[in-house]
Amino acid sequence: MNTVPFEDYHEVLKNTDTITRCGVVTESRGLIVETRGPQASIGEICKIECGGNKKVMAEVVGFRDNRLLLMPLGDLEGIA
Repeated sequence: MNTVPFEDYHEVLKNTDTITRCGVVTESRGLIVETRGPQASIGEICKIECGGNKKVMAEVVGFRDNRLLLMPLGDLEGIA
């Protein structure tokens, strides 16, 4: 009978952010998407959910007036 190495899973879960943080797209200009929230740091990856179950991953590249500036890592179609 095999045993499951729970210690390995515990270590992964301990270092995983399981809290969902949400924000709202406020503007899309050129290749930059501006959002109000969530709290994030430069280099973090966010998921932008568009209509029709479309999702686009985007990297936090800057800040402006308490808003995040994101660089989408995919097609911008459907992002307001």
